[in-house]
Amino acid sequence: LSLVRLTPETVESYMNAKIREGLSAYSVRNQHSVLQAALGQAERWGLVQRNVACLVKPPRIMRERCIHSVLTRLADCSG
Repeated sequence: LSLVRLTPETVESYMNAKIREGLSAYSVRNQHSVLQAALGQAERWGLVQRNVACLVKPPRIMRERCIHSVLTRLADCSG
């Protein structure tokens, strides 16, 4: 895929695929940060018109307390 053809939808689709493959939100956030930095440099060099990674929100990282709350609610629902 050419840099000029990269779209926010492409970046979001990639991140969603990585989450579905089992990568943690933390790892996908790191990949998003690297891509955002690389595209930022490409933008400064005039290789792309805009940094499309800036237009995509990375996945949220659930805090331990939040995870515990979700697991507790799931356990309550299952009986």
